[in-house]
Amino acid sequence: KKNRKIKKIRELYPEINVKLFYKKDYNSLLFKYLNR
Repeated sequence: KKNRKIKKIRELYPEINVKLFYKKDYNSLLFKYLNR
């Protein structure tokens, strides 16, 4: 679920503010980071 993905992102990119991922940009940001 979302929480799991956010947890992974938090581990990979600790400098990123997780609150960003709850906004509209959540999907596009997630997509960008996973495709790197």
